[in-house]
Amino acid sequence: PANLDLATGQAQWGGQFIPSIKKFYSSKSPSYHYWFPPVDNVNMFINLKDPILSDVKVRQAMAYAIDRNKVSTVGEYGYEPASNQTGIVTPTFSSWLDKSAAAKFGNYSFNQQKAISILTADGYKKDSNGLMAKNGKELSFSIVNVGGYSDWVASVQVIQQNLQAVGIKITPINLGGTDYTNRVLKGQFQLAYQSSQSSGPSPFYELRGLLYSANTAPIGQLASTNFERYSNPATDKLINSYGSTTDPTEQHAIVSKLEQVMLTDVPLIPITEGVDWFQYDSSK
Repeated sequence: PANLDLATGQAQWGGQFIPSIKKFYSSKSPSYHYWFPPVDNVNMFINLKDPILSDVKVRQAMAYAIDRNKVSTVGEYGYEPASNQTGIVTPTFSSWLDKSAAAKFGNYSFNQQKAISILTADGYKKDSNGLMAKNGKELSFSIVNVGGYSDWVASVQVIQQNLQAVGIKITPINLGGTDYTNRVLKGQFQLAYQSSQSSGPSPFYELRGLLYSANTAPIGQLASTNFERYSNPATDKLINSYGSTTDPTEQHAIVSKLEQVMLTDVPLIPITEGVDWFQYDSSK
């Protein structure tokens, strides 16, 4: 209904996803415009308290196995660009991106053979079901999602296909908003598709939201933004040090180290860059 209101001129301001926006909306009037600047990430959150997902090798393999560009194209009509594993949103915060650190991991570019080799070296091999397994336990997980978000549903379907190709099964659970939010905040999930819920004038604010232990909570209690339950005293110390300096060089160095946490520990997997959805009618 909100999309129709915009397309018919009943509403002048909007902030939502519109499939085929040029055909559905902007072509209807020269006064109809949209602007989608990237501001944070939409991620696959990984419950680090899960005994199998607590293995960093499994998480690294998943990061290599997902074709972020295809998720962007299929799930988001290209409106949301593909993310990168550092968590730095580009081009918005390109000056903060530590390219050399990301290059050491091949930028986590889509590489399913790399994913398979990581799992094989970690002791996994395909079983009779075609799934990677170790000690009789298959890499098979559920992923909670918002059933009403058609773009997220389509995005998770691409991720599902990507992971299936390397022997990892994920089963989408599409929920209503209240049930979904409750499960994510309480850590009652294995995987979850969710935006970062934190952004600011530099990428530090999003990384702080994702990685600071004060932003998480035990399973069953409400976490504010650190839904994956990541906790590392060294990372907390880095985050706390940011507020004690106004030197841009030092701040960039701190963020660079946080990027290395994202690359090394893979506490979650950024998939697409969440944009600030914005439609407007300039005739008013």
